[in-house]
Amino acid sequence: MPHQMRQIVAYAELPIFWCIIIDVLRHLRHNNMKQESRRDAAQSGSEHYREMAKKLRELARKFHFPGVRKEILTLASCYERRADDLDARSAADSDSDSH
Repeated sequence: MPHQMRQIVAYAELPIFWCIIIDVLRHLRHNNMKQESRRDAAQSGSEHYREMAKKLRELARKFHFPGVRKEILTLASCYERRADDLDARSAADSDSDSH
């Protein structure tokens, strides 16, 4: 195994490594949410967020560290809430268009 790979594997055993990974995921989520809000809602954004939440939950099951698993599940819940918000906004827009 190359030296760099051994270093990465060693870091992966440290809880701080996973804290950094989670911070990066949060940053990506924040940027992604900003970009998604700018995109056309016709792409069914809520389905996209629900699919991402599902994938995050699947990923969380693979982690042995309970803290990391909890953080990933929390992120998945945020995606679910975002999907619910998009659905509610879409329903409100439909109601206002019909009146």
